[in-house]
Amino acid sequence: MHPVVGLGSYRSDSEWLPLDEFEERARAVRRGMAARGWSHLIVHGNSQDSAALTYLTNFFPRNRWAIALVPAQGPIKLLVAGSTRDLPAASLQTWVKDVASYGDAAKIVPAWIGGETPKIAVVGESFMRHAVFETIVGAAVGDGGNEILRREDRKS
Repeated sequence: MHPVVGLGSYRSDSEWLPLDEFEERARAVRRGMAARGWSHLIVHGNSQDSAALTYLTNFFPRNRWAIALVPAQGPIKLLVAGSTRDLPAASLQTWVKDVASYGDAAKIVPAWIGGETPKIAVVGESFMRHAVFETIVGAAVGDGGNEILRREDRKS
């Protein structure tokens, strides 16, 4: 038997929040990244604090957590905690087309970085489990040539 959390909508509704709203949010985030010299942004959210993740992707992690991988250009990727059986349901909650399991992070994150020497910023680090941070950042840093910029989370 699997636990069920019966709160709120479990799908993205483009009539309430159209895709162009999220596209503008992504453009605004990318303008901010460019202004700070960041090439990549890791946005973490969990059921305790998901404001930045939900604002950007419309995905709200009800039970666990999720991470958006935002490059300066190209599609956003969403990694969700859970098995591959959860991916169809997770995909219904977001406009992001590339939704994958966190279990594949060790392969996905280096491919997301590509051959660049990026400057990576992290949002939501204070709520990120240490093991998750080490996995994601470890995969992003690789041989140590990449720079991780830690950003303090702002509470409003």
